[in-house]
Amino acid sequence: MGILPLAFLLACGGGGGAGNTPVVTGVATPAAGGAALSIDQEVDGTTVGRRDTSSPSCGEPDGGGDQTWSFTPEEDGWFHFHVDADYDAVLAVRGDGGSELGCNDDGETKREAEVFLELVAGQAYSVIVDGYRASEGTYRLQVAATDQMLPPGVRGRLVVDQVVSDATTDGTDSVTPNCGAQAGSRDHVWQFVAPTAGSYRFLVEAEFDSVVALTEATGAALDCNDDFGGSTDRSQVTRMLAEGQTVRVVVDGYSGREGAYRLTATNLSGAAGGGTGGPATRGGVVTVGTPVNGTTAGGQDHFTPSCGASTQSPDNVWEFTPTEAGTFRVHVDSQYDAVVSLWDARGIEVACNDDLNSTSDSEVIVGLMAGQTYSVVVDGYNGATGTYRLEVGPDTTAPPPPPPTTAAFQTSGRVRLNRPTSDSIVGGTDMVQVGCNSAAGTPDDIWELTVPRRGDYQILVDAQFDSVVALLDAQHNEISCNDDHRTTRQSLVRAPLVRGQTYYVVVTGYQSEEGGYVLTVSREPKPGRRP
Repeated sequence: MGILPLAFLLACGGGGGAGNTPVVTGVATPAAGGAALSIDQEVDGTTVGRRDTSSPSCGEPDGGGDQTWSFTPEEDGWFHFHVDADYDAVLAVRGDGGSELGCNDDGETKREAEVFLELVAGQAYSVIVDGYRASEGTYRLQVAATDQMLPPGVRGRLVVDQVVSDATTDGTDSVTPNCGAQAGSRDHVWQFVAPTAGSYRFLVEAEFDSVVALTEATGAALDCNDDFGGSTDRSQVTRMLAEGQTVRVVVDGYSGREGAYRLTATNLSGAAGGGTGGPATRGGVVTVGTPVNGTTAGGQDHFTPSCGASTQSPDNVWEFTPTEAGTFRVHVDSQYDAVVSLWDARGIEVACNDDLNSTSDSEVIVGLMAGQTYSVVVDGYNGATGTYRLEVGPDTTAPPPPPPTTAAFQTSGRVRLNRPTSDSIVGGTDMVQVGCNSAAGTPDDIWELTVPRRGDYQILVDAQFDSVVALLDAQHNEISCNDDHRTTRQSLVRAPLVRGQTYYVVVTGYQSEEGGYVLTVSREPKPGRRP
């Protein structure tokens, strides 16, 4: 098993080479207060009153007591490390030299933690029992030999919240994902079995331009992502899975790239954040009508929204999945200059706002699709951080208008890809009301749009007034809507479009405003794409 750079592995890890031979025996010796441990023996311990000697990467922040055990397997193979505690326990395994190979916060419950690893005979490994957010208590620890029973070509087993570190440099080309990988590109394949029904996120953070793909156990493609959130070294897919469903997670590289990475599976359905009046958290799941409290202080930077957040500005990411299609209001009240943005499952920014009525509140109103998972990102203007309250609810400013009749639906013509179109809505008629702040009676223009190939597109309006742009499908149903992009005079929608289908672009004004504009439709650029 290759050794990754220590600085990278300290971020959290796990992973080993192929091979399914189970470990038969092993020897454990005491270390830093831990009792002797042997295969299949259950040992009780406590972290209460212990010193904070280790900082596992999946148990932020530092401060809680911990215990460390030393374990040396006598044969190569797979081990299952399991902790059952009376507190929110964290379990980590480190290799010879201190590099972290595996880390897990929650197993089946918050009081359990488990790590599956392939270990090498004769090497000493440190098994660390700690607590999430400095929690302490008593626990029971067990290590068992396990036969992974993995099919050929599968690197290992991935479990919820276990962060796996590895490198594709020793892989082979077993799968070619359809979103950027090329034939001959080295990859790793991991197997995941959903413990419960729910929405699962598979995140790859890498030292190279990574690609992540999800397939059925049969190899049938389910989902694929190259760049997520404007970062070439971050890829992510989110998928609803049934209880017991087996999928494969493929870690690959864009156009043959390879290197070290971290892979994490998260159950979003079980990651709900603190509700009204609850403690501040750093993200999770947000639902309609249930406010959540959070803090970006001391957090990490995952996204760089287009309307005020700077690179390296800490943010929180909340997942939102509408059960019904509609127009939603996403509102943030904060103790600092907050920025809120919304991103779709491919990491494309849908909407962004810095200040609403003051620097301490931000809001976006946007039409969303049912069953699609969106990332609500709470960030800070120019690096600002602090506490906030986030709420998602239906937009009740006006009842949703009925689709326009064909007789009233008159287009101004066709808009062409990459050809700016200039026009004016002054003196026009109101043929359709859209869901983001267009008042009844405001004139609009409607443009027909078809695209030459399937892909992600952006539709930009640059106007002499406070403009609004909306995208409709062939049946005149609203797909997306935006009022302000970077300024009140710009509006932008982004959406995946299909070749051969007819779409309509509506250009109108905010609260009866009107004037001249320039409309441009173009392919969505790949953020940070290297040639």
